[in-house]
Amino acid sequence: MDSSGLPSRLETPDAPAVDSSDVLDSLTAHIAVLDAEGSILTVNEGWRRFALENGGDADRCSVGANYLSTCEEAVRRGGDGAAEAVARGLRAVLQGVSLSFSAEYPCHSPAVERWFVVRATACRRHDHARVVVAHEDVTARRRAENVLRETEQTLRGVLDALPVGVWIMDHTGRIVLGNPAGQRIWRGARYVGPDQFGEYKGWWLDTGEPIAPDDWAAARAISRGETSLDEEIEIECFDGTRKLILNSAIPLLDARGQVSGAIIVNQDVTARKQAEAALRASEEKWRTLFTILPVGVAILDEERRIVEMNAELEKATATSREDLAAGTYRKRRYLRADGTPLGPDEFPSAQAIREQRVVHGMEIGTVKEDGEMLWASVSAAPLPLPDTRAVVVTTDITHQKQVELALREANEESDAANAALQEVLEQEKVLARTDVLTGVANRRYFFDLASQQFAVAQRYARSLSVVLFDVDRFKRVNDELGHHVGDQVLKDVARAAAREHLRHADTFARYGGEEFVLLLPDSDAKQAMVVAERIRAAIAAQATETDKGPVSVTVSAGIATILPGDDALERLLQRADQALYAAKAAGRNRAVIFTSSDANGLTPGEGARVSSSTG
Repeated sequence: MDSSGLPSRLETPDAPAVDSSDVLDSLTAHIAVLDAEGSILTVNEGWRRFALENGGDADRCSVGANYLSTCEEAVRRGGDGAAEAVARGLRAVLQGVSLSFSAEYPCHSPAVERWFVVRATACRRHDHARVVVAHEDVTARRRAENVLRETEQTLRGVLDALPVGVWIMDHTGRIVLGNPAGQRIWRGARYVGPDQFGEYKGWWLDTGEPIAPDDWAAARAISRGETSLDEEIEIECFDGTRKLILNSAIPLLDARGQVSGAIIVNQDVTARKQAEAALRASEEKWRTLFTILPVGVAILDEERRIVEMNAELEKATATSREDLAAGTYRKRRYLRADGTPLGPDEFPSAQAIREQRVVHGMEIGTVKEDGEMLWASVSAAPLPLPDTRAVVVTTDITHQKQVELALREANEESDAANAALQEVLEQEKVLARTDVLTGVANRRYFFDLASQQFAVAQRYARSLSVVLFDVDRFKRVNDELGHHVGDQVLKDVARAAAREHLRHADTFARYGGEEFVLLLPDSDAKQAMVVAERIRAAIAAQATETDKGPVSVTVSAGIATILPGDDALERLLQRADQALYAAKAAGRNRAVIFTSSDANGLTPGEGARVSSSTG
């Protein structure tokens, strides 16, 4: 356990121990563990890194500093309400008034604005009070909220700037939203209240006849779900003047397809001059909006030639206004997002005009004349006008695509590095359990497996046998022919054992020097004798080709089987070793099974009763 009161090592029965500091450092949140007075006992890497990025004093945010004092100092220095709430909540948890608290607060660095949610939770560890403080970065969420708020403000601004009246009505005819232009149009008209239309009295068509409620476009849209476009109605104002209104109504449908209200669009077209003035004002507002939009906008005619554009379009396409108007940009090569060619008839503008539908956000790559690649997100909508057929919005996403490409390449490099690392780790695992000379399991790996198999056999009363092999007179081979010949012989001995098709559960390992050992789970002494004899005979029948000529060797084998009273793997191996000694004493090149009437008291010096088989 470390100074924080947390366990320094985390472990489970099936997994190796893990350092708790590594677990804290792997968390994306900024974590600090405080004592009952608010002093920091330990922090994770995220906490330290943010302290430095935030331009603060790293020492004041590391082990030993008092975090509560830091919060209170921030309150005194800046008088920030969020900081005061954090300090108050943390103090309550430290004093035991609350078990936990959370609050959202800004924590801006010199270079960037950031927001966090701080959570403090009380806990105890071995009678020590501790408080875990976690800071979660919610900057992305706050930015998204800000973008949404800005978008809503922009849309409201666009709506407010429209030169025509726009009204949204609910299913009862009550106005729930209206823009300034609509209020101007209806200002002074008879029977128009602040919240909803009156009894529809005093409304006239151009024929001079009163309009019945059911004949008005809004009423038909709400009651019958009818769409009315550009109906002209005339109204009388309180001052006796009349206005000619161009009126449209579109029913609004809910998720079940039921009429939930209507959108009303109307325009005052009282007189030609007034209409022309209104048209000019409307055009000016539209051009202002057109100019300040942060995306490229183009209006196309029937032949998809650009008849209107804003300055942002030149930036988004890296093309001059003259070249855009002349259509020279069409000579460039265009690609889809997947890199395949994009034909002229597949452009969003072509689809919008041909299919009379809105095409949203198609990613298009453009190869410039100098070979540079540009990327844009292009949307298009049809326009029901005789001389302009579509509006196209182009957003430059070249930087975004470059970042995505760099990220993808980095991920690919990381994946390749991870794959290489995994391969190296697998090789290391194999090397760690393999004898370098013979290629069979090494002594350490044998004991790991044998200990597990011994415990299973002992617990469930299963058979388990081991066979110790020793190459006969191997010292003579090394002394007379050299160690390099001895190494070749040992390799062939191991290969001969492997050729005998041992079971998957069996383990054949180099025990040391010229000795090998075979572990046979679920096998009694007779079954082990069969396997041992098969291996002994195969070794005796082969010859190793060396630069000193063919060399033949034999092996002796000692076999032992687990007994009910065995309490350690070493006893089993000890009996197998005594059986091997007996095989050597009996003339070598044979396998001997150890038997004893009192195996529990066996020591290396005791005699052994053996049964043997020779070649």
